[in-house]
Amino acid sequence: MGSPHNPFTGELLEIRRFLHQGREPAATDAAMPILESDNPEAIFSAARLFSDAGAADQSAIALERCTELDPRNPIYRLVLARTYEQLGLVKKGAREYRAVLELDRDNAAAMHGLAANLASHGDSEEAEDLLLQAVVKAPQLTTAHYLLSTIRRYQDHDDPHLRQLRSLLKNPAPQSASDYSRLCFAFGRALDQLGDFAQAFRWIQTANEARRKSSKFDLADERSLVADRIAYYPAKLQEQKRRSAYAASWPVLIVGMPRSGSTLVEQILASHPDVYGAGEIMDLQHCLSLAANRHLEQGETLPSAAAKMPAHGWRAAGESYAHHLRQRHASASRIVDKQLFNYLELGAAGLMLKKIRIIHCVRDPMDTLWSCYFNSFRNDRGFSNDFDDLGNAWLLYRQLMQHWREQIPGIHEVNYESLVADVAGEARKLVDFLELDWDDACLSFRDNPRQVTTASQIQVRQDIYRSSVGRWRNYERQLQPLREIIGAG
Repeated sequence: MGSPHNPFTGELLEIRRFLHQGREPAATDAAMPILESDNPEAIFSAARLFSDAGAADQSAIALERCTELDPRNPIYRLVLARTYEQLGLVKKGAREYRAVLELDRDNAAAMHGLAANLASHGDSEEAEDLLLQAVVKAPQLTTAHYLLSTIRRYQDHDDPHLRQLRSLLKNPAPQSASDYSRLCFAFGRALDQLGDFAQAFRWIQTANEARRKSSKFDLADERSLVADRIAYYPAKLQEQKRRSAYAASWPVLIVGMPRSGSTLVEQILASHPDVYGAGEIMDLQHCLSLAANRHLEQGETLPSAAAKMPAHGWRAAGESYAHHLRQRHASASRIVDKQLFNYLELGAAGLMLKKIRIIHCVRDPMDTLWSCYFNSFRNDRGFSNDFDDLGNAWLLYRQLMQHWREQIPGIHEVNYESLVADVAGEARKLVDFLELDWDDACLSFRDNPRQVTTASQIQVRQDIYRSSVGRWRNYERQLQPLREIIGAG
């Protein structure tokens, strides 16, 4: 952070102390002498402190100063590119990745970063070219291998990337369980494309077994979590508090299990000129946490103290959440929050916002669960790597959603199979639910250049296809234990 000879060691220590205390404005003030200096190393240290504390906006300011002082330093520009992407400034991120590659054309990390940026906007062709270069320059960059496996169309077992994966898995260098898992996922996905389902499952299973070693998911905790929400958000509480909830017209939640068609639903809606798709954000949880700290006694938490939260506390939480959404887009009539796991907080959402619109995405459970097992997620809450966890998590989710349907009126359900069979009809129902006038742009969702960072980022740029319906049957024998857990068939 700072050496004995660094003139800003004291200021850096002060920034770290303030950030540890949650005093970001004080940390920002303490950083001013560093930012006004001509010492890029000290400024970079400050940027890292802000980044580690989750203050990406302040980190970006410091990094911009670094690149101003030392524009030919590829490390500063690479970290700035990643920070811009955290802030949703994807065009600026792409610009910085390209600047890194101008300075260091063999920088595999920048190739991967730019490829991920391009893929999120539907430019899979340049993304694939960059990834093919990246995995040659840095075979150990397993995130690049995995992303490439989601983009590339493998034609035969002699595909050069498939040969490389086979070699890496045959003679694995020392690597973490997560790195090994990503390689296995990539290899399994390629074999699935080639119709070698038995071997594909073997590698997908190996990938999940490796990933489970770092999973913190606990099924007993999940059962308690769901039971608490059912117990502490009864219909009576909704009746008592909902009338005084905040009346904002723009918040829209999309909830459900991963791989249930939610990205397609959001893409259709975000193609409407009056709708903004905010993606998978954490604003609701943040506002709930702040409300609990401000309006509950010390030691009381949600959901167990939901009945003790005063009506004005729920209203304040709703107003804060609506304000957070409005900051993401100044004029949209509807702003979509696609954090799927908000299904855990629908009871609270109903108490915060009297006009909350909730869209619930559902899909054949076996297709949903197989697709969860088949993908390497950045955030799946840890339940997708084991059949017992996965099946029981789905059963608990289904139980909780049934409770919310009984408590909260007007939840709109979108069935994935119905959507791909009649996208125009289902899209009109969605727009009607949002109480907006129809716009034909909703049917041109493939051409929408907005960023999509979920596992479905490639599929939403393609024509609607039905081959994903019933896809789990390619693995019917291997998935029989999962079917038995959820009671299907």
